[in-house]
Amino acid sequence: MQIPAGRTSVFFTIFLITVFSLTAGAQKRIPPEKPRLVIGLIIEQMNSDELYRYWDKLDDNGFKRLVNEGGNYKNAEYDYLLTGTAAGAATIATGCNPQVHGIVSDSWYDPTMNKIVNCCETGNYQPVGSSPAIKSYSPANLVSKTTGDEMKLSGRNKSRVISISLFPETSVILGGHAADEVWWFDFSTGCWISNTYYMENIPSWAAGFNRKNLPSLYLNKEWKSLLPLAAYTESIESDHSPCKEDPAYFTCSFRKNEAKVTSYESLAVTPFGNNLVKDFALETIVSETLGKDNDPDILYINFSSPGLISRKYGELSAEKEDAFLRLDKEIAHFLQFLDEQVGKENLVLFLTSMHGSPVDAKLISSNKIPAGTFDPDRAMILLKAYLNAVYHPGDWVKKYFNRQLFLNQIQIEDSKISLADFEEEAARFMSQFSGISAAIPSRRIFNGLSGISGLMAVQSNYYSKRCGDIFLLLEPGCSEVNDMPEEISTVDCPSVPLIWYGWKLNRVTVSRHVSQTSIAPTISNFLNIRKPDGCTSDPLPELTE
Repeated sequence: MQIPAGRTSVFFTIFLITVFSLTAGAQKRIPPEKPRLVIGLIIEQMNSDELYRYWDKLDDNGFKRLVNEGGNYKNAEYDYLLTGTAAGAATIATGCNPQVHGIVSDSWYDPTMNKIVNCCETGNYQPVGSSPAIKSYSPANLVSKTTGDEMKLSGRNKSRVISISLFPETSVILGGHAADEVWWFDFSTGCWISNTYYMENIPSWAAGFNRKNLPSLYLNKEWKSLLPLAAYTESIESDHSPCKEDPAYFTCSFRKNEAKVTSYESLAVTPFGNNLVKDFALETIVSETLGKDNDPDILYINFSSPGLISRKYGELSAEKEDAFLRLDKEIAHFLQFLDEQVGKENLVLFLTSMHGSPVDAKLISSNKIPAGTFDPDRAMILLKAYLNAVYHPGDWVKKYFNRQLFLNQIQIEDSKISLADFEEEAARFMSQFSGISAAIPSRRIFNGLSGISGLMAVQSNYYSKRCGDIFLLLEPGCSEVNDMPEEISTVDCPSVPLIWYGWKLNRVTVSRHVSQTSIAPTISNFLNIRKPDGCTSDPLPELTE
């Protein structure tokens, strides 16, 4: 059949438009030389095995998409003893352990001031977007540079570094020293805020977001389970109330009865805390035009609610499982947004956690697995009595904090006693307590003078200006009994997920052990910048080779 001459030009025009469209689309999907946007999704208190525990219930476009289309490192771990939120954030950002970056825990004991100090409560910076009553935060205690710091130096401040978390410590440490914007949530006002270390005034887009009053909307929503309670077969307990409309489902009550909300703290212990963080992250990407030019940007997003939910309801609770499934849907929505706003070929996204989650104590007990406890209050009473008997009455121990003994070095010196000998004597006594596998004096930590299993993990944790004179190692399965409100809860869970996605990255599953210190140099390698000055690892080779 012959095509009329008049129509030939029309068909030819359509053909050319189609070809040009396909060519333009193909070129758009070609990854640039280096990613335009690096995103870190850091989920509080997540174990890698949770992906597989809930796998059959996950959305194809959430966690599963990251695993199936990215690089999945199944044996990623932190190398130091006292895993926790602040230390984990610092290791992710700097590529080194507390021994180098100095953030040994969320807080530590300062013998010179005789008090517990917060890792980020430093300086005299005024809040931006909130009342002056808010505490001052800065990254001053973070000794090493971060990946973001190096990128700002390399790009002559053209790149953007932004971090978002419900809590200031996490956001401050991830953002680093040179961050453009560091955001955290003010639980008293329901607003996202910062301080004058980072900015003098809150941007108009952030002020507009706060005016939407989304926290109040979330606080008035009902947390009803996605599935009937009977479907949570990976869980063993629930502190739930039956849903009035359908008793097969459960609801969690967290809403305030008063007409006006006076605190938003309960919001963080619900899945809606994740929604709020994601909502603000989307607004940030759009308003700050992240990933839109050839100067790479970095965005850290911390989801804190999973850890809070796990601690409140239990590691194997239906509430924890429901929150995980809801987060999966939020990640699916976030990835779809990135497809449209940035393009998978333009971004590198990694997902990990700052520490894992402990094994449920009830599950251990029900399976007859040995587990013990260590009572530090009782141990300190007996230790002080022993030291008084061996030497002479005195205030020999200034503080027990976070599995460390802080000795009264001035009194020891005034008594003409060798500090090394005193440490050894106290350590020998402490090693006899139930639940203690070893007590390691600081001299042995610093010089490596011990064949004790776990010494390397202690050394990686040991920053002399912020650590005690004797470290205590607990026996496997042992937990610490401690009711003192000032004490922190150390989480002995070094194993975490580590998944990479986007840009030119290979689809690969890696079973070898990798250190969490490898995250920062891997990002630096992608961006063609120097790795942070304290970094102790090399880039992960499987992602690009």
